[in-house]
Amino acid sequence: GEVNNNDIKRSHRAEFPLDTGLYDKLHELVSSPRYSCQTENITLFNLLLTAYAVFLYRITRRTNFLIGVPHQNRRGLLRATPGLTTQQVPVMITINCDESFYSLYKKIKNESEETAHHSRYPVPNPRNQVYNIVFNFHNRQYDENNIETWWFSGTEGDDLVLNVLNPNHIARKITLGFDICELSVNRINEKFLIEHFSRTLT
Repeated sequence: GEVNNNDIKRSHRAEFPLDTGLYDKLHELVSSPRYSCQTENITLFNLLLTAYAVFLYRITRRTNFLIGVPHQNRRGLLRATPGLTTQQVPVMITINCDESFYSLYKKIKNESEETAHHSRYPVPNPRNQVYNIVFNFHNRQYDENNIETWWFSGTEGDDLVLNVLNPNHIARKITLGFDICELSVNRINEKFLIEHFSRTLT
């Protein structure tokens, strides 16, 4: 059948670098035995996912979220298969109003690890949408000419996506980007989202 352009959610990206002071605070947590996971990137993933959950709680006052998280779904014979095999699966996050950041971090870390065991199962999205908020953690380099092709189409089906783009621990640099659905989040709120998320990390 014909595609109705009115059914396509058009998004725009608002990128912003994490300033050096915030990066240093974040890296201090990444290096802490209390938060440490198998690798720096896994720890950073869980820390920023926790900050994203706190951010969403603060701007919506909701305490339950399903956040879509991509996993590299290469198991068994798929490990030798060329091409993309990424599967996006929802992580259930429940926030208690009186809990600490660390207790939420531990909960999200455990939930994320448990969800990874089920990443092989397809989740219907976006037509039969289970979730409309996504956390994307890009920890590999792409050719500059292909960045937009790989990372952003401008017609995503989700209302809000937080992208972590190429964390570089040597350069003490992380670029973040919100993909904002123009129908769901007014462009006027773009600056608010960036400032509010940055404050969440302080």
